[in-house]
Amino acid sequence: MHPLHEPVKQQLEELAKLSTLANQVSMELTGRQTTKMGRLASMVFAKCCAHANSIVTIAQLSQMFDHHAMMALARMVVEGSTMIAYLLDPVDELAPISTGRIQA
Repeated sequence: MHPLHEPVKQQLEELAKLSTLANQVSMELTGRQTTKMGRLASMVFAKCCAHANSIVTIAQLSQMFDHHAMMALARMVVEGSTMIAYLLDPVDELAPISTGRIQA
């Protein structure tokens, strides 16, 4: 195991706390009724929690600080957050479908 600098150590401790809280909230809400998009967002959220836990574990337990793995996992968390926002964004079913063409 390698020593971590204090600012990095503090951030990892905060991430571990946040990830633990997120897991607890997720487990507490398990089985509640939701929409199809809500179910999908819940699955993505669970993956984000797992990725956050992996970041903490890699940083604390690996023999070398694997920057590439941690950045890849962090990117998955960010992309997952974007996916959750997309899934939970209400869509007006009656809105016209854009063709992508600019009309003059």
